Amino acid sequence: MDFSSATNPSTPFESWIERRAKQKIGEHGTNFELFIKTLVSNLPYMMLCCIPLFAVVLKILYVRRGIFYIDHLIYALHIHSFAYIATILIILATIGLNRAVSGAFAGWIIAILWLMFAAQIFLSIRRIYRQGWLISIFKFLFGGFVYVMVLAVALAATFFVTLAMP
Repeated sequence: MDFSSATNPSTPFESWIERRAKQKIGEHGTNFELFIKTLVSNLPYMMLCCIPLFAVVLKILYVRRGIFYIDHLIYALHIHSFAYIATILIILATIGLNRAVSGAFAGWIIAILWLMFAAQIFLSIRRIYRQGWLISIFKFLFGGFVYVMVLAVALAATFFVTLAMP
């Protein structure tokens, strides 16, 4: 990483980011690995903060259903727990398949596992909120898109917090 760019920072925020990046990452990226390790160690806290935000997304999607926020929060905890366990198992299966069977066959099995993961979450949402197929599909896709945006903002915030930490 070389921070010697041709343009000077135009705003105080840009100059602050450049100074902090030089301090945290090093002038030529000498501390980049340490910065990434610190960033990765902050991700569990980010995800913990995202669970209530996911519950807010659910509350907005199902506002006319008369369901309390705490019920959405409990469901969000369940969904996140399932997502963490399923992701770990799929990653382990990916590692095992790539060692045992290489090529397209392993890729198809891994793709099927990810589709089953998404289908399980969809069927869970459909069962919990008891709506029709079409509206459930729409809310699943729209809610998923909104939550990915929430995760992107949370990841950016985690990056800046990691950059700002002493």
